[in-house]
Amino acid sequence: MSSPLASLGKTRRVPLQSEPANSRRREIKLYGDEDEVDMSNDGHSSEERISVPSCYGRKGAPVSRQVPVSHDSELVATMTRKVRDLERQVKAQADEMLSKDRKIRALEELVETLQEQESQMSSQQQKELETMCARLQRQVGEMERFLGDYGLQWVGEPTDQEIVVETPTLAAERERSQESPESPSPPLSMLRIKSENGEQAFLLMMRPEDTVGDVRALLAQARAVDANTFEIFSTFPPTVYEDALTLQAAGLVPNAALLLRARRAPPSAP
Repeated sequence: MSSPLASLGKTRRVPLQSEPANSRRREIKLYGDEDEVDMSNDGHSSEERISVPSCYGRKGAPVSRQVPVSHDSELVATMTRKVRDLERQVKAQADEMLSKDRKIRALEELVETLQEQESQMSSQQQKELETMCARLQRQVGEMERFLGDYGLQWVGEPTDQEIVVETPTLAAERERSQESPESPSPPLSMLRIKSENGEQAFLLMMRPEDTVGDVRALLAQARAVDANTFEIFSTFPPTVYEDALTLQAAGLVPNAALLLRARRAPPSAP
């Protein structure tokens, strides 16, 4: 008969209970940011789902990651384009405002300059300038009336500066139109003579019996040059007019367009 102490040293084996045929099989599925544990029963097709944090998932567990479709990138691109368009509009408006400010400053400076000059100008000088301006306007009006009375119209290229030469015939016609405007006007010759460089055109009212020398003297006086330094000629027909020739004989009546050029040296004798 064994003692109680000896019975304690013996190993007692207990048979394990076998799992029933309808034992449950557990299945772990991981979805998204959380792991979902399925405990399914093969016999009853019942399913129990337990969601656990994804950090507890183990290697080997079946994972199915579902990522929703995002339109953030398209939204950011659209917003970026709108911001750039707004920046361009703001820059254009700023440039336009700066340009207008510069123009306003320039106009203000001009007004200040004119006000200073006006304050410095005496009343006497202002009256003299007004009188001179009125006289020039009156002369221009009279010349236009003369041209209109004779039905003359200049045809050709416009010049930069037209100068009306004061001739004895012009003075006589001005006096006649004031004293007896109804009296018939005598035959006249209107000459338009272009300078050497083409920048000036001289208008002369002459009589048919006046000579080319008379025209040369009046031109030299108006230009403040020597009368022997230039020639009077026409291009069609090409002709250089001599001083002794009258305007009637030269065919320069009732009007003519002539040119000036520097006098050419005569050919040397052989």
